[in-house]
Amino acid sequence: MTKISDIPVQLQPTRMPFPGADLRRSDGERVSGIAARACARISDVPVQLQPTHMPVPGADLRRFDDERISSVAARAYARIAAAWKLSNPVAAGLLGVSPRTWGRIKSDNWNGVLDQDRLMRVSAVTGLYKALHLYFSRSIADRWVSLPNTGRSFAGHKPIDLMLDGGLPTIMQVRDYVDALRGGV
Repeated sequence: MTKISDIPVQLQPTRMPFPGADLRRSDGERVSGIAARACARISDVPVQLQPTHMPVPGADLRRFDDERISSVAARAYARIAAAWKLSNPVAAGLLGVSPRTWGRIKSDNWNGVLDQDRLMRVSAVTGLYKALHLYFSRSIADRWVSLPNTGRSFAGHKPIDLMLDGGLPTIMQVRDYVDALRGGV
């Protein structure tokens, strides 16, 4: 049996109460404008929801298999690790895998699957890489993670060292820090 929640549809009301709705009082007199907004409640207006043929955003992501997503993510991460000149143990630690697994991942013939945690790490590192390149010149952007930082969040430590020790939450915090710099916070 198929439940309605299993069907990827977007529900749209067939009648909207505002703006320009033709609302009438119980005696038949038309109520419009501010008066209609003031006295009408959504529960008083009959609305019928009907499914449309438009899929819910993201519902068709299943067509991308996990191996393909992992392959693209691994190649992107390998390029960032190379740009940042990360050693194999550091690149492996940042991704959360063993150095041996990292060696297989960065080879072009790896066809494994990254789990959700590793994909989130790649996403956060990719966002950090982009934010650094938007804020700094290329030469500084690629070295920034390996330079000691005197910011309050870093206390003289290198961002890469903190990200290795703290895992995904710290990677996200470093990314947020650079995004805040870009935003002027």
